[in-house]
Amino acid sequence: PLHGIEHIVDAAELLATDPEIRFTLIGRGQLYPEIRRIVADRRLPNIDFIEWVNYENLPNHIASADVCLGIFSSSEKAARVIPNKVFQAMAMGKAVITGRTPGSEEGLVDRENVLLCNVADAEDLASTIRMLQHDVALKKKIELNARQTFNSIFGNEAVKSSLQAIISKVAS
Repeated sequence: PLHGIEHIVDAAELLATDPEIRFTLIGRGQLYPEIRRIVADRRLPNIDFIEWVNYENLPNHIASADVCLGIFSSSEKAARVIPNKVFQAMAMGKAVITGRTPGSEEGLVDRENVLLCNVADAEDLASTIRMLQHDVALKKKIELNARQTFNSIFGNEAVKSSLQAIISKVAS
């Protein structure tokens, strides 16, 4: 439910006539049976499922993606977090599209290091995917900035420095 998978499926349906755009959904989350049924009922040819990937093989799937998707739920939890999958994709220098929330706007900047779209809005997600498909320069910019942002704000050294500063402040 956190991922807003239903909105991703709806966006895939809006993009189903474009043979260049395909979705690969990895994992068997809570809504997996329902989502599989919806995709089958709608006969969506542009969605592939991979039920399970070992964690050590996940980077191969991220590397083969043109774009990685974050979360699109309108839930309270989704509004507060940046999920691990967004950090993983950014660390690998991938273009990421995720929902615009208070949580995502802390460290993520639309059209700089990610693309943000409205949550629970399949039309906006589909439009954002189309836009990125046709704007190669923007995609390259986001890929470069995603990796730099991850390293400077969310990477091990950045987190270590932040923790050391907090510990020093508390200790004094």
